Amino acid sequence: MTRPDPAAPRGASRLLRFDAVIDKPHDIGHLALYFAILSGSPGRRRVHLRVDVARCDVLAAADIDLLVELHRRLREHGGRLTLRKPPARMQHLLQRADPAALSEMLHDGDGASAVI
Repeated sequence: MTRPDPAAPRGASRLLRFDAVIDKPHDIGHLALYFAILSGSPGRRRVHLRVDVARCDVLAAADIDLLVELHRRLREHGGRLTLRKPPARMQHLLQRADPAALSEMLHDGDGASAVI
């Protein structure tokens, strides 16, 4: 489900980059739990998590809440969550849940839009 980004330079400011693909809503919960544990561990590193959600078209409010909370936790520790290819329904639900978080989640750190 996740893998470190091989293009990241070795030891680049202690930043871990991960790419993940979400196909089913329950994957969001697994991913959130994994990264919540990772971000709270001793000796933690900043994490940039890029999640392709194009194939996740059925969502509940709890799934949206998990994405917003994961975004908040990663940001608190200097990391970020970027959503790639979010379906229109997901964007709508995220907009209603937390407009500021949606704006941050739809852009990579370099300012480029992640909606491709």
